[in-house]
Amino acid sequence: MRSLRTFVGLLWRSARWQLVTAVALATLLSLTEGVSLVMVFPLIALLGDPSRTAVAGPRTQMLFHLLEVTHLPRSAWLGAILVVVILSVGLLAQLNGMLSTLTIDIILPVRKRLAGQIYEAILHADWTFLTRRRSSDLTHYLTTEMARVGTLAGSLIALMSNGMVGLLMLALACYYAPLLTVLLLVCFGLLLPWQKRSGKAIYNAGRETSNRMGKVFESSMERLQNLKVVKAYGAQDAELALFTRRYGDLIKELVANEWRSVAASRRFQMVSLVLLCGLILLGLNTLHLAPAAMLVFLFAFVRATPRLNAVQTKVNEILTDLPAFTRIEDFLRECAENSEVEPGLKPLVGSVGNGGAEAPPSHRQGEEQPTMERALRLREVRFAYAADSPVVLDGLSLEFETGKITAVAGLSGAGKSTVADLVMGLLLANAGSVEADGVAITRENARAWRRRIGYVSQDTLLFHDSIRANLLWAKPGATEQELAVAIEAASADFVYGLAQGIETVVGDRGMMLSHGQRQRIALARALLLKPSVLILDEATNSLDLENEESILRVVKRLGVTTILISHRPSAVAVADRVFVLEKGRVKASGEWDSVRGMVEAE
Repeated sequence: MRSLRTFVGLLWRSARWQLVTAVALATLLSLTEGVSLVMVFPLIALLGDPSRTAVAGPRTQMLFHLLEVTHLPRSAWLGAILVVVILSVGLLAQLNGMLSTLTIDIILPVRKRLAGQIYEAILHADWTFLTRRRSSDLTHYLTTEMARVGTLAGSLIALMSNGMVGLLMLALACYYAPLLTVLLLVCFGLLLPWQKRSGKAIYNAGRETSNRMGKVFESSMERLQNLKVVKAYGAQDAELALFTRRYGDLIKELVANEWRSVAASRRFQMVSLVLLCGLILLGLNTLHLAPAAMLVFLFAFVRATPRLNAVQTKVNEILTDLPAFTRIEDFLRECAENSEVEPGLKPLVGSVGNGGAEAPPSHRQGEEQPTMERALRLREVRFAYAADSPVVLDGLSLEFETGKITAVAGLSGAGKSTVADLVMGLLLANAGSVEADGVAITRENARAWRRRIGYVSQDTLLFHDSIRANLLWAKPGATEQELAVAIEAASADFVYGLAQGIETVVGDRGMMLSHGQRQRIALARALLLKPSVLILDEATNSLDLENEESILRVVKRLGVTTILISHRPSAVAVADRVFVLEKGRVKASGEWDSVRGMVEAE
């Protein structure tokens, strides 16, 4: 119920005027349906014997009195009532169409708002928190779970519409046969405990559906992203079997959910039929109700039953899809508690802003900001990824001088990439500090500090877009001159010799280019920012020696403060100073000649 209340609040904040209009349409819809029902009595009276309208019941007499006031001839009464019926039926169709269109106008803003909140929460979440989650789970929240949230919104609006019409039908039935209607409601009330148990089972099934959908996403996304490796190992059959099994489990769960819903609907229809037959016998034989009153009661009951059945169906759909919103809500809460800006912030569902949460400031007003005019230092840094995880860095102290290339070398697992993440403020030390010109890099100023950093990793991030678009991604407002300077500085002039030049599309993850070309474009993108610090995190490890030497010559010529993370002697050799790490500590440091033997031995 808490999640449902939160979701209703989100609906209200995202599309309040559409919701108000939807309520008005649903009310008008129910009244129009009531008008068509009220016309039954006068039609019966006029079709039976138009000359005997005076003996009709008091309710029908009121309508006939209104017709007399209009001075219509008695011969035209039947036609007038039929016109009212036709108009009410036509209005019903029009209102239903308007309500369906309005439902879309409500669902889409809600999905946009919530998707914006999810994406923003991911972008602002602490890096350590994100590394513990599958990337496929994040995409799952933004796609499949969001689609189910849209279905949830549609079900709520349909529940409101069908519920209002059903209630009006029951009100009319109560007007003509109050005792029978009360008995009917009491009988339905006795079924509530059973409905509660059934609803709990449907909700739990909805949660299991979310879990199985998540496994399908894992099988498809993570495997397809590494399709080259899958093919290289000849693992296609195994991957297909895994995907087929998981998708089959999802289909079984979806089919089981559908059967539960159908079974609930069938039971409701059977119970309604039994109650109807019993109430007919009770009304005619025991309560001795007039046949005309019984006829209207039956007509109202028959019209109400499909609506009430639809209400139950929509309730089941809500219970099935509500776990998707609950999972999203829990994820947003976790992201808020692990925000790199304000940890512990309450979840932002329904808050104002661009599609979700209002963008937090990158630093506090008046807070001293880190710069890079003298040196960058790690002081007695201790770091572990979790309290029960092994220590990665243990009392590590390093210094990176301005304008120099400093290499951090060591075997895999020595803590080299962790140093890069600490320098960028993606990770925060458990003890000790990372300081730029004497100012500690903290959670509050890390985002502003990262604007001073150019970062190139071994796994180059290039989008399936043009070279120009990939460069402008780092600095959208860059001029043609700035692009040309960055390309030249990174020795990436080859781009001008491509078929479409700088407009050449690089393919998925840049696969249309060689690895060396991709690294040069990545370096040009980093240099476009005119960074105070350039971090090359194993950026040349997968390159041949010729390409590696070419890129490192470029870096050497730039004169930018550079942190070179590598275990390859050919890369480390260009550094002005080298730190050799072992198990999170400095094993040796100095110029290349003094540590060469140690690096080459590793």
